[in-house]
Amino acid sequence: TAVGFIDDDPTKRGGVLNSLPVLGTRSRLGEVIERYDVDEVIVAMPSAPGTVIREVMDACRDLKVKIKTLPGVYELVDGKVSVKQLRDIQIEDLLGREPVHLDLDQIGAYLADQTVLVTGAGGSIGSEICRQVA
Repeated sequence: TAVGFIDDDPTKRGGVLNSLPVLGTRSRLGEVIERYDVDEVIVAMPSAPGTVIREVMDACRDLKVKIKTLPGVYELVDGKVSVKQLRDIQIEDLLGREPVHLDLDQIGAYLADQTVLVTGAGGSIGSEICRQVA
């Protein structure tokens, strides 16, 4: 049973959408999950930036709540899927684009026996690059 909506639009705060209350903004997501004993969150904004989806995913993971999303706007417009088809969050949702597929064999051959300097290696991306290049 749906308990309500979370929406960052301040004009919707305290309102009702499709007979369900707007329970607050994204910043109150954790509080709403706990208060209403939510089992699953549905991200109904498939065109949201990856940072927003990641924030919702992190909150759901921390509270051990399942998360699903609606198909993308372009999939809906093309008639390939309907809003009834909820799905798990995919990497494309976080990137905001299709993932880049690399030819790892070609990259490995190019880097073989080379000395490589990775700047920013203390961060998550740089350290992952170092791990993979080694």
